[in-house]
Amino acid sequence: MARVRNQFDVSIAEVGDNDLWQISKIGLSHVSNSSQLADEVLLHIRRYIEETRPDIVISAFEKEIIHW
Repeated sequence: MARVRNQFDVSIAEVGDNDLWQISKIGLSHVSNSSQLADEVLLHIRRYIEETRPDIVISAFEKEIIHW
């Protein structure tokens, strides 16, 4: 999580399944004035995790872009 936070300047935290050492739910947040940029950042983060941590399996990936 620290690598992702430092590399992409996002907020990231473990948000679920805290009792299990084999599984983790990670939530992250990125604030931008462009939904396209926010979408690109989230996809770059996913690729970064997959490329730098081949031992981690991303079994589900959800994103929500909120417009204010």
